[in-house]
Amino acid sequence: MGAALIAAAVATAAERPAHAGYAAFVVDAGSGAVLHRENADTLNYPASLTKMMTLYLVFESLDHGVVSLDTKLPVSRQAASRPPSKIGLRAGEKIALGDAVRLMAVKSANDVATTIAEYFSGSESAFAQLMTSRARALGMRNTTFRNASGLPDRRQRTTARDVATLALAIYERFPHYTHFFATRSATWRGKRYRNTNRLLGVYPGMNGIKTGYISASGFNLAASVERDGFHIVAVVMGGETSKRRNARMRTLLDSALADAGRSREFLAAVRRPRPKPMRAAPAPAPAPAPAPAAVAGVQYATGGGAWSIQLGAYSERDAAERILEVAHFVVPGLAAGGERRVETVAARQGVLYRARQVGLGEEEARQACGEIRRHNLPCLVVPTPTS
Repeated sequence: MGAALIAAAVATAAERPAHAGYAAFVVDAGSGAVLHRENADTLNYPASLTKMMTLYLVFESLDHGVVSLDTKLPVSRQAASRPPSKIGLRAGEKIALGDAVRLMAVKSANDVATTIAEYFSGSESAFAQLMTSRARALGMRNTTFRNASGLPDRRQRTTARDVATLALAIYERFPHYTHFFATRSATWRGKRYRNTNRLLGVYPGMNGIKTGYISASGFNLAASVERDGFHIVAVVMGGETSKRRNARMRTLLDSALADAGRSREFLAAVRRPRPKPMRAAPAPAPAPAPAPAAVAGVQYATGGGAWSIQLGAYSERDAAERILEVAHFVVPGLAAGGERRVETVAARQGVLYRARQVGLGEEEARQACGEIRRHNLPCLVVPTPTS
């Protein structure tokens, strides 16, 4: 009965409705600092932002040597029948994987997305299960995929934060393939297709990544901008029109680029925290830092654990709150584990604010600290106070 209740609860959660509500999330890819968020964890429909995960899995297979860009993909009747946006693939023909990737990134072709899914997993539904599994491993806790293209399905949903997590993973792990997203046009059978991201070549430094639209989602855009030594990833969902979405994205990026320098200064200060209200103790020997995917996939307890991680003590509450936000971005699984807490402590130099995530298991805490330290941020594993 317990297993049945758990399954029912999971099924109920999976049916939570999404809607075309405005949401935004902006992050400095270099530091991990969140520069803006609004409705960041509200469920929305991804539309063709879905294709970012489809391409993530393709890039993964390319790097593992499973396929090459020359691999020929057969086109099924099902794939050829996908509604627009499409390039008009015909059942029975084949398309090179390199062409498929290029047309997915530029034209957002649905017939190509289904062709890729069927080649890799036998069916689009099986591929969607793999997409969802990889999303969980990346820390995309609120994302469920039901197809490879983003065509309407009420059970397919994501959040602005999750889309940003995926974009960051693509640019971190597959920089050698991100030129596909920066391609301004592509030609297929003599027809030229312009990239659906109209900010490419218009907004300085824009180099990707993907647009999306269905009537249920509104106008979505995940953007990547590299300028003046900064890399900003921004997501806007639920735009009323593509023009308004793009205008909003411009505003967010302008603000983010202005804030990025200040954010870097803040993080530099975080790495040299103010004196703590306790005698300095040697940090526990960290476990070898696992790969980001392994850390992101840790299933954190929902509280009650006897251990905590401490991220420093600061003279301003805002500094403590922001370092906790950074930690949650670096280790996405922390959002589900324990409790984020800023504790006020009296010290000789005045009031200090101690940043802690409490209620973790010991191994969870050590893994989280290992990853946080890998980003040159302070972290100690400490017992959770009993009172």
